[in-house]
Amino acid sequence: MANRPALARILAVDDSADLRELYELALELAGYSVVLASDGQQALELARALRPDVIITDVSMPGMDGLELLTRLRSDLAPPLPPIVVCSGFDMAESTAMRLGAFRFLRKPLETAELLAVVALALQKRVVVADSVTREKGRIRQARERAAAAAVEALEGVDFSAPEVAFGLQGLAEWIAGYFGLGAAALTFVEGSGDLRVRAASHGSTIAAGSVFDGRALYSSGVLASGASLVVTDAAAHPFASDRARQLGIRFFVGVPLSFDDTPVGSIWLFDAAPRSFAAEDLLIVEELGRGTLRSSTALPQSVERIGMFTPATFRRLLAAELAIHRRAGGSFDVAIVEYASGHDVDDVLGALYCAESAPRLGVGYGSSDSLALFKRDPTATGASRAMSAALGAVAATAPLRAAGWISLGPDPPSPSAQDLMELAHGAFAQACAGAPGTVERFELRREPWHDLGDASPERP
Repeated sequence: MANRPALARILAVDDSADLRELYELALELAGYSVVLASDGQQALELARALRPDVIITDVSMPGMDGLELLTRLRSDLAPPLPPIVVCSGFDMAESTAMRLGAFRFLRKPLETAELLAVVALALQKRVVVADSVTREKGRIRQARERAAAAAVEALEGVDFSAPEVAFGLQGLAEWIAGYFGLGAAALTFVEGSGDLRVRAASHGSTIAAGSVFDGRALYSSGVLASGASLVVTDAAAHPFASDRARQLGIRFFVGVPLSFDDTPVGSIWLFDAAPRSFAAEDLLIVEELGRGTLRSSTALPQSVERIGMFTPATFRRLLAAELAIHRRAGGSFDVAIVEYASGHDVDDVLGALYCAESAPRLGVGYGSSDSLALFKRDPTATGASRAMSAALGAVAATAPLRAAGWISLGPDPPSPSAQDLMELAHGAFAQACAGAPGTVERFELRREPWHDLGDASPERP
C-alpha cells in the first residue's frame, strides 16, 4: 500500500443505494476519497468536473447505463482516461465492456478484497511520468505508420474508379446514413501516403467524396492506429475536438474501423451538425458493419453489391443490439420471416424494401434462397408495425408473396431474447406456409396482467 497515492479519488456508480454505501465504506476505510453517483448521467457530469483517478460502474442502470457511460467517457474526457472498472452480475456484459475500453470486469456479488486489489492495480497503471509520454507518442506514431502500410497492402489492386466499386460504396454510405437516420455518413480508405480519402459520402454530407484528410484530421488517427472506435457526441463541449470538424460544422462524430480480413483499411464515419446521443448498442452495430460489410479487398465489388443484406449471424447480433435499445427506450419492435415467389431477383426485392420509407432501423438478413428475415425498431408505439406492413407490401408488389410470419411486440411487452423472437417468427412462418399463397400470420406479444381466479368460478344454483 506504500506506493498508493494518498487520498486517490474514486468515483463509484450504482443505482443501488446499498451498493453505493458498501463502496463508500470499503474504499474510505482503505484510505481513498470516494464520490458516489446513482446513474450514468450523474457520473459523467462528476467525471468531467472532478477527474477521478478510478471509476467503478455498474452496467444495468436506468437512463444511461454503464456501457453507454464507457462510450461517453471515451469521447467526452480529455486523455489520459482514468481506469474504468465495470461490475455486473451478467457474464455476457464482460466482452462488451472490455471491447469498449474497461480496465477490468468484476462479477457481482463483489468481494471487498478483490475490489480493493483491482483499485490498487488501476492506480498503479495510471501513474505517468514525462518520459513515458514521449515513448507513448513514439509508439502511436509507429502504430499509425504500421496501420497505414498494412492498409495500403490490403488495398493493392482495388480500382476505386471502377464504376461498380464507386456505385457500391456510394450505395453503402447512403444505406448507413439511412439506417441510423443521421445527417450523413462517409466511407474513407487509406492512401499510399497514409492519408484518408473519402471514397463515398451520402447526400447532404458536408464532406465531399474525394476529400483527403491527413492522419490527424477528424480524429481519424486514433481510429486507425488503435483499431478502436471513437464517439464524439458534442464536439462543442470537447476541448480536444478536431479543428477540421469545427470548420465543417460537425458536432457529432462516430469513427469506426472498416476492415478487410481483419486489417483496418479505412473507416466508417457518421456525423451531424447537431449534437446527438449514441447508445453503446449503436456503437456495437456500427462496429459490426465495419468488421463484416466488406469481405475482402479482392472481392470489393461483390462485397458491396447487395447493400443492407446481413448474414444470419450478423442479423442476429444486430437484432439483439436493437432489442436492448428497445427495452430501454420503448417504442415498437417487429420481426418477420418472408418468402417470395421463386425466380425473382433479390436485388429487386431489396430495392423495393428500402424505398418503402422504412429504412431507419430496418434490418434485412438472408434466409433461404427465396426468403428474408426482417426487423424494424421505431420510437413510436405503432411505427414498427406500420413500417413492417409497408415493407411486406413492397415485397408483394415486386415478387408475389408466398407466406410471411410476423411478430410484433405490443404495449408493455415481455422481454424475449433475439433467439426467442426468431423462433417465434419461424413458428408463425410455418403456420403461414400451411395456408393459401400470400398468407401472413401476425402475432402480437403482450405482457398480460395476472388475475387470481380462485373466486371466479361460477356459483352453483
